[in-house]
Amino acid sequence: MIDPLIGMTFDVSSMLASSGRRGDDGSAPRGGNGSQVLPVADLPDDFDGVPEDGMQYLFTVRQEARKRPSINRVPNPYQVIAQTPSPAPATPRVRQVGRPTQAWRSSFVTQFLQLRQRIAAAPALSSFPPMTHNPLPQPQDQGAWHLFIHGRKTAQTSDAAKRSSSSSTASLSTRIPTAPPPAAATQSTTTDVDMTPAESEAAESLQAAKSQLLASLELDAPSASELPDPEEDSTEVPSHPPHYPTPSLLLSIPAYYIPRLLFHFQYWLATKQEDYEMAINYTTSTIFAPSSLRRKPTTSTQPMTAVPVKTIPRPPLMTAHELHWLLSLLTRLDTLLDGEDISTLRSLVRTIKLSNEKSELARREREEVRKAPRRIEEKREDEDEAERRGFGWMIVAVVCGEVWGQRDLWDE
Repeated sequence: MIDPLIGMTFDVSSMLASSGRRGDDGSAPRGGNGSQVLPVADLPDDFDGVPEDGMQYLFTVRQEARKRPSINRVPNPYQVIAQTPSPAPATPRVRQVGRPTQAWRSSFVTQFLQLRQRIAAAPALSSFPPMTHNPLPQPQDQGAWHLFIHGRKTAQTSDAAKRSSSSSTASLSTRIPTAPPPAAATQSTTTDVDMTPAESEAAESLQAAKSQLLASLELDAPSASELPDPEEDSTEVPSHPPHYPTPSLLLSIPAYYIPRLLFHFQYWLATKQEDYEMAINYTTSTIFAPSSLRRKPTTSTQPMTAVPVKTIPRPPLMTAHELHWLLSLLTRLDTLLDGEDISTLRSLVRTIKLSNEKSELARREREEVRKAPRRIEEKREDEDEAERRGFGWMIVAVVCGEVWGQRDLWDE
């Protein structure tokens, strides 16, 4: 082929040969892979017999090769094939209590991934408002972190207030003079003693002078400035307010702190669950009590009084403040975790799932045995528990989603 623009000749026959293309006669090109080396029998194209020697066998091989396409197709790995969902295996009803739908989980995990991206692309810490929180405790100090996150409302504060109020009342009573006794009582005391008319008249005039003097005094209470300041003499420990997971606080927590904090949250909820199990399974026993304190059978004919129904406590749940902290910490948790950190994360999810399912079952049991409308306090407690169960399912959906991929926890 001659190019008229540059005046050069190109020979493409060698390119066709090297590319492995076959000629019009069906023979393989000479040289390279697929070229004819062994003799091939010359048989008609419609030959359908059994090869008798190697040459006839090679002819049948070439005959079958010509029938196959020269282009092979492989399945597209990126093609989305709509598959009908297989029926889920029958699982106990207890395990499916109150779980969110698949559509909700997918939507929430997508929004959580966007939140993680925004947190990762956050500006430097200096662009946030100045941090006002206390110094961060060590990651293994569980008590210090509980105080840092939840705060503390010390009982010393209320005791000090009572002491200050009692001291101020006592000082106020000592400063305000008492009112004069009534005249009838004074006369009765003076007439009980035998007095002469002159002495009686003098006593009455003295009592009248005292009453006039006391009436002229100002009995106003002392001003607030005169009362002692209870904070000056107070030796109580100052109360610690709870800390909230603000952006500046989250960015100031080192990344290796976060798995340990998740372990603390799991331990606190597991402790609440153990206390709940002990409370509902506790029965009073008098086996080791002395015989005088043991219950004896009554022989009287008096009617038996109704035993008050024992109030069953509600299953424990994480507070909204704790769940806010958990969701915020997960936005900064590393995607790649070692075995110990993954085990901590899975234990946290299992504990939250168990807590949510027990709370939902208890709610359904209360609905079945309820005979009267709910009170306002009970309605508020139910709404608060429903909100906290929703927050807990958010944590479970995030861990079982695309970030850490612990999808098998849904089927446990």
